[in-house]
Amino acid sequence: SLDQQIIARLSEMGLSTGRDVQCIRRGPLGGPMVMQLGGSVFAMEHDLAARIQISPTD
Repeated sequence: SLDQQIIARLSEMGLSTGRDVQCIRRGPLGGPMVMQLGGSVFAMEHDLAARIQISPTD
């Protein structure tokens, strides 16, 4: 299913439950977001990023 494909793609990027990820920059007009996960920096489409549930850290 599409959701399983998305989960697999996010896992390949290193994203998983409990990982700290930081949004460095948001693209204009719904463009890609630049994210940092550990020592890696990558761009993620806005529609994919919108499907990720996040919560702020202390």
